Amino acid sequence: MTTAAHRVLLVHVLLFLVLGGWQGLPQVWGHARASAAPQSGGVLVYGRGGDSVSLDPARETDGESLNVCDNIFETLVRFKPGTTEIEPGLAESWEVSADGKEYVFKLRSGVRFHDGTPMDGAAVVFSLMRQHDPKHEAYGHSKSWDYWGDMGFGKLIKSIDAVAPDKVRFVLNHREAPFLANLAMSFAAIVSPTAVRKHKQDFARKPVGTGPFKFGSWTRGERIVLNRFDDYWGTKAHLQRVIIRSLPDSAARLNAFLAGEIQMMNLPTPDQVAAIRKARKDAQVIQKEAMNVAYLAFNTKKKPFDNVKV
Repeated sequence: MTTAAHRVLLVHVLLFLVLGGWQGLPQVWGHARASAAPQSGGVLVYGRGGDSVSLDPARETDGESLNVCDNIFETLVRFKPGTTEIEPGLAESWEVSADGKEYVFKLRSGVRFHDGTPMDGAAVVFSLMRQHDPKHEAYGHSKSWDYWGDMGFGKLIKSIDAVAPDKVRFVLNHREAPFLANLAMSFAAIVSPTAVRKHKQDFARKPVGTGPFKFGSWTRGERIVLNRFDDYWGTKAHLQRVIIRSLPDSAARLNAFLAGEIQMMNLPTPDQVAAIRKARKDAQVIQKEAMNVAYLAFNTKKKPFDNVKV
């Protein structure tokens, strides 16, 4: 497995790039040209290459699912935009024991889920232990909690408990240098226990978090609609609504962009970039170095890859 920096091309139109507080779609980079101050309201229609699998961030590993989830859900700590630096999220501070095996997080006060229920220590314990404890009431909602296991949390976590309504303690079996960074990943998002208990496995289609956008609707294979969460604890999103359209065919995605049916699209080919620049003078092409782990795998149990010379 090798690490590679992949160049990701993204296109968007100045007209709707008033994202401001929108913290979503983490694989979409770039800012509008500053021709005017951001204004509240408006709708952004974003065209992407595929639909989400589900909208439970703990159950999925694909980018199309998690890109949407990151608008709906939040984690205890998060990455400072554009960096790998950790900053407070739903936890406003934390303390680490001298031996590095105990973390106590102080939660933000007054934070509520989109369903109006409080985000507290019990909700944090519920969100994470459902992936860890086979005896947990929600453990069976997924066939496997892939990220939890793949990140080694199954062996790392000794216990998670709420020592107070606004404090959560993690006890680890051993020191783990990237523990905070791992907690900033989507799988460690805090979910509404009330919504999970109500919807059970169907929570993946009716997600409830604390993020700047709340779930509106999902038409499979077509679109997901997110609405601004006006009671968000942090900086409110400027956009009133985001419509995320699934357009797997790159030519169809390009045509929708050129026709003004979508205001933002991802992953245009080099030829499409040239066409966009020619046809849409109001468009901006954003090209950034992306952090990505990519690999090419061979099944060595099948011919001809069972031959070491191959």
